[in-house]
Amino acid sequence: MYGSKTGITHELDEETLNMVRTMNGVQVVDACQGRFRDSFVNEVLDTQSIVLITGSKFYRGPPFSGGVIVPAEIMA
Repeated sequence: MYGSKTGITHELDEETLNMVRTMNGVQVVDACQGRFRDSFVNEVLDTQSIVLITGSKFYRGPPFSGGVIVPAEIMA
């Protein structure tokens, strides 16, 4: 889990990713607060994880706007 609002994290290490793969699961990363470095989203997508984002607050979008970034392999 990478909860950007609270700063609570569990890094995307190989052990975690293997656990997700063996359970046929998908890892979802909460990046809604925008508190991450520029390269973070690409790094997360490279692990085949789904990323939740928001358009409000930090990005000055409309209230309650947001999105989900899904890796191409999952979409296929």
